[in-house]
Amino acid sequence: MCRPRARIRTTGDGSGWLFVVYRAIAEQAGRLDPASGAFKEYVLKIEDSGPHGLVADANGNIWFTGNGKGYIGKLDPKSGAVTAYQMPDEKAEDPHTAVFDARGILWFTVQVGSMVGRLDPRTGKIDLKAVQGQRPLPYGIAINSKGVPFFCEFGTNKMAKIDPQTMAITEFYLRVEGAAAAAAAPFARSLNSVIAMVCGSILAILLVPNSQKNGTPLLLMAMP
Repeated sequence: MCRPRARIRTTGDGSGWLFVVYRAIAEQAGRLDPASGAFKEYVLKIEDSGPHGLVADANGNIWFTGNGKGYIGKLDPKSGAVTAYQMPDEKAEDPHTAVFDARGILWFTVQVGSMVGRLDPRTGKIDLKAVQGQRPLPYGIAINSKGVPFFCEFGTNKMAKIDPQTMAITEFYLRVEGAAAAAAAPFARSLNSVIAMVCGSILAILLVPNSQKNGTPLLLMAMP
């Protein structure tokens, strides 16, 4: 019995197909056609890949993080071909969450390896940037309206942004001591903001970079 990941993505080609990646026993990706109910499975070519993050590009290709084998994979749904982009640093052992920016660059976190990376699909080139500190564990990542990636540090009480040109990292302390930021998602894009879901006390935090004072995010709402 395979355990599907919670992340499900649609392709960008208007087909309406839904994709899910499996972990545990089988290293596979699956495609569901909602119109017909037909389901097709694709076997990943690297054993023990541990597929995790899942995102579709504008051409309908499915990209996933090979969390168990240190690579980013691209699945062509039409041919079933899988292309693997291996991490250039062996310390980047567990790519975690991936997202595309408006230029088509794939940004991703490396959780245990504590890095953030970018992959240019046109060249296959991967750049990595280490996140400093003791086990910051970068986790969720999102792109704001200005094209700047923001990510959560699961091992700290910080969020951070990475400059898309220089890859310089700026960190922001959350106002809750010991809170571990787990997931980031775009929100109110016209305000150039990011919302963070914080583990533990489950706080909703709206981060507005232009309103920062002393590096402290603006806390708009808290939920028990």
